[in-house]
Amino acid sequence: MQRLLPETSFSSAVRIGHALVQTIRDPGVLECVRTALEQRIVSEGRSTSLVPGRIFEVNASPMPGGGAVAVLHDMTRIEQVERTQRDS
Repeated sequence: MQRLLPETSFSSAVRIGHALVQTIRDPGVLECVRTALEQRIVSEGRSTSLVPGRIFEVNASPMPGGGAVAVLHDMTRIEQVERTQRDS
């Protein structure tokens, strides 16, 4: 997460032990994690505002002991290639 967030944004630095919403304001990521936590199911989503100009696929999975794990896949390059192929 530290590498994804803009370095110039000191106030949004990742803080271990703090709520995710205190670090990430992206609705796509937060909704995906919320669904995994509340419904206890694997949730998938998309984020386009976490890092300007980048597109992420978000997957969140509930943990057996509570909490959830979120994985973000940078889909920016794949989306660019697909857009180029469609436009050709």
